[in-house]
Amino acid sequence: MRVKANNIGIKLRLHQQKIWWLNHVLFFLAIIVLSLLSISDYHKNLLLEKGGIENRQLLFVNPFSDCKGDVGFDTKELVSFKQHMEGFIKEGVKANIIKSSAVYFKDLNNCSWFSINEREKFSPGSLLKVPLLTGYLKKAETDPQLFKKRVQFVRDEEFVDSQYIKPVKEIEIGKTYTIEELLYRAIVYSDNKAARQLFYLDNGTSFFKAFNDILLHHNIKLEQHVSINVRDYAEFFTALYNASYLNRDMANSALKLLAEVDFKKGLVAGIPANVRIAHKFGEWGTGQDVEFHDCGIIYYPQHSYLLCVMAKGENEENLIKNAQDISGLTYQYVEYVVKK
Repeated sequence: MRVKANNIGIKLRLHQQKIWWLNHVLFFLAIIVLSLLSISDYHKNLLLEKGGIENRQLLFVNPFSDCKGDVGFDTKELVSFKQHMEGFIKEGVKANIIKSSAVYFKDLNNCSWFSINEREKFSPGSLLKVPLLTGYLKKAETDPQLFKKRVQFVRDEEFVDSQYIKPVKEIEIGKTYTIEELLYRAIVYSDNKAARQLFYLDNGTSFFKAFNDILLHHNIKLEQHVSINVRDYAEFFTALYNASYLNRDMANSALKLLAEVDFKKGLVAGIPANVRIAHKFGEWGTGQDVEFHDCGIIYYPQHSYLLCVMAKGENEENLIKNAQDISGLTYQYVEYVVKK
């Protein structure tokens, strides 16, 4: 009986060992399977991210874009379109609708691009609110509480309101605002008072750093009047779209805010209402010597593109209409390329 009991005990231990080994084998097999699934999901997500904003509805950026610089190729369609655009601008000058105009276009899918009158310099006006926004967002990457800092707006004796396009809302003397509120008003309503408050809070440090970091060949000083060409200015939007200067979240926040700009003329008026655009307009001058500019990213479904238009003339409404018409022509070109 004792021998029989020992045999039973041995068999039981062997059975338990088999179960132990089987459990461990199953455990390691499960780890391998889960690892393979994780790798598969990783590559799947990576491919989705490479598809850009259209595959991730809430994203305005595409850090996987290969369009880091002007390295794209010319197509027959693009060359023809550029020639058509040059003819349109010449007709506008001939008809005294504009004195001059510059255009920068980049297809953010295949990186093809062109510029017209890219060497001509313009006074950017409120376009400079984009590097101002970028500078503050860069600072907030290491100071998350920056947005909640509160400041009181006091009278600005040097401020002269020469805006042709008046902001719907402006900050008010004596009231207190957070940095986040000031940035929102400066971008969405193009409130110059909010922008000046932000600029003088750090003596322009955030603005100049972002401006000079993105445009490495510039080194502007506080006392200088800034002038810029259309191709250089487009770099601010390229940097946001690629998330090459700000981190991904901050770059996305910047473009999301620029998509809320309440100005609905210019570039916006040239595209369908259901197509999203992240843009900023700027104006400069008074009387019969004025400038109007509009620059942004148009999120055509599956085919985003960057368009910047700058113009000089005697009548700002004509310049605004010039930007609208160029925007419409560009949209038609992109639609043709996508659907052909």
